[in-house]
Amino acid sequence: MYKELLTKYDVAGLHLDYTRYPGAGDYTNDHGYEPYTRELFKSEYGADPLDLHPGDALWETWLEFKIGIINTWVDRVVAEARAIKPDLSITAAVWPNFESAPALLAQRAKDWVDKGYIDTLFHMSYHPDASLVVEDARKTLAVAGGKSLSASGVGTFIGLTKEELARQIAGVNAEGLHGSALFEFESLFAGRYGDILKPGVYRNEAVFPAFGKTAPYEKLFEEMERKIDDIYVPFGGMPAKSAKKLEKQLEKLKSALDRDGGALTAKTARKLENELGKLRREIESDRALHAEVKLRMTADLKLAEDLLGVYQSR
Repeated sequence: MYKELLTKYDVAGLHLDYTRYPGAGDYTNDHGYEPYTRELFKSEYGADPLDLHPGDALWETWLEFKIGIINTWVDRVVAEARAIKPDLSITAAVWPNFESAPALLAQRAKDWVDKGYIDTLFHMSYHPDASLVVEDARKTLAVAGGKSLSASGVGTFIGLTKEELARQIAGVNAEGLHGSALFEFESLFAGRYGDILKPGVYRNEAVFPAFGKTAPYEKLFEEMERKIDDIYVPFGGMPAKSAKKLEKQLEKLKSALDRDGGALTAKTARKLENELGKLRREIESDRALHAEVKLRMTADLKLAEDLLGVYQSR
């Protein structure tokens, strides 16, 4: 099915969802005990999984066996998909309870991230409270470890108030995540969540975080210049002298983008890394900048550094 999608249609990305076993609960809802999988395990370890229980000598081996089934499937899908379309964006929706998900769902998303498979990791945090979503966001950033981008899946389908949904998205943005996604379509429109999202946290068109392309970096640097001219200087956040120096450094960053057909190159990435470091030091050392301006500018810089970091990790 994936091969057909990628060969017959102009697909930009592949999203892995339900890449796991159903939730085991207290193991009374456990799965993987059909004859085929049982025979695979018996032939390798000499025991029938039906006879195993938590605490048995081979119980952890059985759990790892099921994790391996999921992982080898992801290995195959990613290898075959990228053989067809090397620049394909591959993302995954995962449970944010990363500690228990391997045992209960046979899903160890960190394995996929560490192999460089996942461009963006979406944690599914369908909670009624923003603090829980933000906590899941922190865990996801830690699992991603700079090897993939991280985004938050938030749930319109659970009947959140419009204000709470906006709080959740604003909260993960402030935490330094690289985007958010809404689940799901019917509830999004039936709940009229656009009434608060369109003039608020979603008021600007999103720029796809394609870390291997020059476009998101260029847009980010242009936005930093716009904020200097339209916000920071007019409202007293920085003097004109500081603005001139910072804009000069931003122009250097834009000129470092050699625009090789829109693709980032290793040479360009090294230039960007060097110039980003210079700009960060310039911002941190300038005492004339208002503290809030420094926070906002360093947050924008961190986004560029995150994108670059994922590119370089590949």
